Amino acid sequence: MGYVQGMGFITAIFLIYMDEESSFYMLHCLMKKYKLEGLYYEGFPDLKKKCYVFLNLQKKYVNSVYKIFQREGIIPTMYLSSWFISLFARTLDFHIVLRVYDCFFLEGFKVIYRIALAILKLNETIFCKTKKGEVLPLIYKCHENLDVEELFKVAFGFNMSRNFIDKCEDEFEKVKNDTNNEFMTQLCW
Repeated sequence: MGYVQGMGFITAIFLIYMDEESSFYMLHCLMKKYKLEGLYYEGFPDLKKKCYVFLNLQKKYVNSVYKIFQREGIIPTMYLSSWFISLFARTLDFHIVLRVYDCFFLEGFKVIYRIALAILKLNETIFCKTKKGEVLPLIYKCHENLDVEELFKVAFGFNMSRNFIDKCEDEFEKVKNDTNNEFMTQLCW
């Protein structure tokens, strides 16, 4: 595995709090213990899987936004790539990212799904009122000016089970070459 752009944002946060060697080992730990290396391999194989899982979660928990994005032809990689590869370090305010990372080290990637869903949920009304063709620019700004307490309240309000996530990941392995699958049609890149 080589350097991928999102790694720099994560490493920069580590470097604020620790020396270079410790930061390197933290990044190594993310890749191995938290199994993030597939997000950074050539072709981003785990990014596609995580987007597939997210689509299942989005349809289940924020269905109105799912339908709007589907209607608008907005595919998850248009916004999730940046969110997932940098673990939100590129998009969220610094004080929010620190809280996200604290939760991530306890809960794993599940918290990244929670935060992504919460961002969409907190902007659900705006997305629903937006005219056709004007949704995509809003996605790139929907994470701005978030209240950290409200974000985490919404994020941890989703009754999300690890079993459901595991089921979606297993399903992805079975359908990843199925061009007729509802979610796979939204994951082309």
